[in-house]
Amino acid sequence: MESAFIGCLEDAVAKSKTPELSTGEAMVSTPPSPHDMTVSNKKIGLDLRRLFRCSRRKTLEFYRDPSRATLALLGVLFLCLSWDMGLPWM
Repeated sequence: MESAFIGCLEDAVAKSKTPELSTGEAMVSTPPSPHDMTVSNKKIGLDLRRLFRCSRRKTLEFYRDPSRATLALLGVLFLCLSWDMGLPWM
């Protein structure tokens, strides 16, 4: 059993070796095709499913921890009022 496993590994190593280039040969690189230069299939822009998941997660966090919702609301109100008044105390 062990000899069969070693033989299998040796065969895999022999298959994975690439032929070496002689000293006179140079590697020739092919120019990239126009297909390789295009943008990947990844969407660029707003992903509505991700936006929905994030808003759903935040909603659940606010239900579980009401103090977080209170602080978030008070923080927003404080910023709105301070910018609305033009920061007179500064």
